[in-house]
Amino acid sequence: TGGDPAPDPIVALWKDGLVERIDVGGLTEEAVGQLLAAVLQGPVDPAAVAQVTERCRGNSLFLHELVEGARQDGTLHDDGGMWRLRRPLAPSRRLMEIVETHLGRLAEDERSLLELVAFGEPLGQGELSTLADLALAEALERRDLLASSMDGRRLTVHLAHPVYGDVLRARMPPRRRRAIAPSLAAAVE
Repeated sequence: TGGDPAPDPIVALWKDGLVERIDVGGLTEEAVGQLLAAVLQGPVDPAAVAQVTERCRGNSLFLHELVEGARQDGTLHDDGGMWRLRRPLAPSRRLMEIVETHLGRLAEDERSLLELVAFGEPLGQGELSTLADLALAEALERRDLLASSMDGRRLTVHLAHPVYGDVLRARMPPRRRRAIAPSLAAAVE
């Protein structure tokens, strides 16, 4: 998945000139549309293509798992010859396992911060500093779990991939969900 460091044995092959490194970019919306039409063997509603593209952000593994999960649970269906989404995409159990593996072992404070961002993103620096330790946010950004960007003059923080938020929200116990809302509301005031 984009941005992940290559395993040491692969890096050694590049360094020794035994293999050529080829960086492959993420899939475009056009490519996602073509893949979906080929796999589903029929036309796909442009709105469905846009939603799938936005959720997978060019990641072919996430694309595959989102589409397979949506087909299996009936979210993606053949509506008179046109493939459409009945409801927003949700991560399948398999995609949740893949993302949890990618997130790795998280300390309780790390997972708590990711959950806060999953529900409140994008968060400004002010809200973030009210809710969490900024050094922790920076550490999670270095691990490519959080990302920051400038929105005008305002620094905002969000999850590094939208599927991370989908998985974090889906796996969160109801009691934790209820605890997050007041914290976010107080930080925004």
